[in-house]
Amino acid sequence: MTGCSRRWCRSCARAGGGRYRDSLARAGYHVRQASIGYTAELDLEHPVGGLYSAFPASQLPPPQKRPAFAEQVRQAIEPHAPFTEHVRVAMLLARNG
Repeated sequence: MTGCSRRWCRSCARAGGGRYRDSLARAGYHVRQASIGYTAELDLEHPVGGLYSAFPASQLPPPQKRPAFAEQVRQAIEPHAPFTEHVRVAMLLARNG
């Protein structure tokens, strides 16, 4: 499970990256792009936290029922452990001069 949809993250980087790169270059910066990728192993808390952050509060159980909800999720997904997340971080690096 990832914190955001990989397609969504890439489209954001593509949509904004060119604009930012061009703006920095016009301002006199030397700009280059770099990226790094890695795979991280997640504990059982990460998928539960991902659910909490993905849904609006109105669609989550009320606060007093969330510990039971989290336990149900943990029990349902634990047999499928380990959980990994593939992360790609894109960077625009700029220096003046």
